[in-house]
Amino acid sequence: MHIASSSKFPLGSRQGIAIFVAAVSFQVLFMLVLASLSHFGLFGDFPGSFDALFSPFGAAVQVLITNSALVLLALIPVRMNNLTFLKAFHVIQPSRLFTLVAIAGVVPLGIIVDEISFGLHVLAPTIFNTQGLDQMVAIFTDASPAGFALASLAISLGPALGEEVMFRGLILRSFRNDMSPLAAVVGSSILFGIMHFNALQGTGAALIGLYFGFVALAGGSIWPAVAAHAVNNMICAIAARYAYASAGTAFSHGHPLWLLATASIIFIIILTALIAFRRRT
Repeated sequence: MHIASSSKFPLGSRQGIAIFVAAVSFQVLFMLVLASLSHFGLFGDFPGSFDALFSPFGAAVQVLITNSALVLLALIPVRMNNLTFLKAFHVIQPSRLFTLVAIAGVVPLGIIVDEISFGLHVLAPTIFNTQGLDQMVAIFTDASPAGFALASLAISLGPALGEEVMFRGLILRSFRNDMSPLAAVVGSSILFGIMHFNALQGTGAALIGLYFGFVALAGGSIWPAVAAHAVNNMICAIAARYAYASAGTAFSHGHPLWLLATASIIFIIILTALIAFRRRT
């Protein structure tokens, strides 16, 4: 399978980092604006309340705004260099089989990342706290069926498109102009984790980002990574509603050894299949 070439991409790693800083700055500014508005009681029954923001509709709107901003920020330098969206981000039609196998990989990988996150939480519960996870779980567990569907759709499609365009599109490709494939994937994944503004969720995102970066390069397109990202987030939404009573119980114990071992074996097989498929085509 053809690996996306970065030779025609107009940005280098410095420009990629600059766009990342702009994206982080927007996220911080957006949060400050929401905090300021909450001071006047716009998001709840009393000043300082964020109840509306943590409702399914509120969460969906925030996801839409933040990920639309990521796409727009990624498009600015691309349009300045007179490139089309499809050409700049290598949005080509990948192999359907490769995409399906890539999607399957997020299931065992999710189990492995959960176990790593559990271990980090046990070692340093203050640093790797479950506050962000607790808020996410509450959104899905307390939602009506319609609210759950809305929030699930938003958290599945919004980040899959916005974050993949930014991190596996612009940043990964800009890093490839100055770095080896491994360094580019690792570097873009670290930035992906930082963007989540939470040590526990950010670490998990960075680990999964390694897989998304590999999939994007090996598949020669960001579409397999977009699809895998969307499925991963949908699984998280379903798990938050039906598998966990609260964030605390999610990290009160690890996965059974047999499940972790099985997931690891399956994930290795999937990685091997993706590598082999890439080499054959």
